[in-house]
Amino acid sequence: MKKLILMLLFIPMVIGAATIENPIKSESFTELFEVIIDWIINIALVIAPLIIVYGGFLHITSAGDPAKSSQGKKVILYAAIGLLVALLAKSLIGILEEIVVI
Repeated sequence: MKKLILMLLFIPMVIGAATIENPIKSESFTELFEVIIDWIINIALVIAPLIIVYGGFLHITSAGDPAKSSQGKKVILYAAIGLLVALLAKSLIGILEEIVVI
């Protein structure tokens, strides 16, 4: 039974009927890396404002508690730093490509 299944799977490959396409649509590692960075930037552009709003909510609802107010400020600061790093990642690729000849 196993031999029959294996034969049915490999017969189209042997006669050339099946071709395997590249699912990633990238021809080189740098193109793949750029696609991944673009995906991360898009995710960061959606999540960072939500985290900043959450930090503002923590800060506003602290009711005078310095610990919660400080926590809200830290959340806002770290979200802004994370967004900045994500946005600079794209330009960092260009800088590294100029330094290291690929």
